[in-house]
Amino acid sequence: MNLKKPKRKNIKKISLPRNILWLLQKSENSFEKKQRQRKIRSLTFSFSSVIAAIMIFFLIFQLFPHNINAASYTWVQTDWLGGADTVNFPVHPTNQTNWNKYFSKDDGIATGNELSLTATTASITQTTDADFNAGTNSNTAVSGTGADGKIQLASLCGSNVTFTYKGVSVTYGTVAHNSKCWLDRNLGASQKATSSTDAAAYGDLFQWGRLDDGHQTRTSGTTTTLS
Repeated sequence: MNLKKPKRKNIKKISLPRNILWLLQKSENSFEKKQRQRKIRSLTFSFSSVIAAIMIFFLIFQLFPHNINAASYTWVQTDWLGGADTVNFPVHPTNQTNWNKYFSKDDGIATGNELSLTATTASITQTTDADFNAGTNSNTAVSGTGADGKIQLASLCGSNVTFTYKGVSVTYGTVAHNSKCWLDRNLGASQKATSSTDAAAYGDLFQWGRLDDGHQTRTSGTTTTLS
């Protein structure tokens, strides 16, 4: 039996003119370009819509009145006798006054009818002349070195002293004599002596051992009352 091979059909290629190919390519490129432009316009429109919505919101917000309410509160606390309290807290306006507690405090603060700093005492011991002499002192005199070093109250002689005498505040001067400090006038004298016969400098006359009861005034009368 003889088999015959099927004959191949010749497929002819169609060649288009160059000008037609160019037109087709141009049409395809124009279509893609229009598609891209539509996407860009769509994106631009969406972004513009968001900006416009935000501007409209702020415009409406500015046109309509909007009030901001505030409140002022005062707080008065005059004593802290209630002590520390970490559980209960003041409530306005119930405890706007008469609240006497506090949350916490430092050890250096004293509480009560008022707040005050607690007094503390401290001492310092200096064992070298360098440290001892490096400090500042007032109305004191430092002398000696080593074990013989000492500090003494400085003499204020030459300064004025003020005190109360016969119910009145008086101010007298002071003078140094024979290593002692003396008032520059007698008690009751109106001035310091200008001479040995200056009567204004004589001052009052005291009876020996009698207290200041007015008897010493030169113009006082006589009395039989014991002091």
